[in-house]
Amino acid sequence: MRGRKPSLKTLKAEQPKTAPLAIPRCPAMLKGEARKEWDRMMALLYDLGLVANLDRSTLAQHCKAWARWVEAEANVDAQGTIVKSPNGYPIQNPYLSVSNQAAKQMQSLLSEFGLSPAARHRLLGAPKTDEAPKTTGFEGVLANVG
Repeated sequence: MRGRKPSLKTLKAEQPKTAPLAIPRCPAMLKGEARKEWDRMMALLYDLGLVANLDRSTLAQHCKAWARWVEAEANVDAQGTIVKSPNGYPIQNPYLSVSNQAAKQMQSLLSEFGLSPAARHRLLGAPKTDEAPKTTGFEGVLANVG
């Protein structure tokens, strides 16, 4: 197919066929923290009308990344960000890399469901209001700088 990919506005206008709202069966491999996250996400996504049986593997990946992140963060909290190598030299805690990778994976997977501020903005556009945006104290300070 040649040309540009269809925009979200085009897709909305065409009313694409979507999968029916459903709570997928939890994979047996999800245990402990991953299972808790599955239950939490199912309630949230179902209430928002954002989950279907087709989403099972993506959600399972998110739950495993969540459990990995929780475990890695607990180790970083207990040991600190800098630990001693076997030779006695200070090095970055290996769990910090695990935590960072799991966080990146979760961020990517959550945006698939529109569950980040940026993803919601991309999917839905800027919120429409009748009034001008209110200036907070900090924004007021910035407006008067320069």
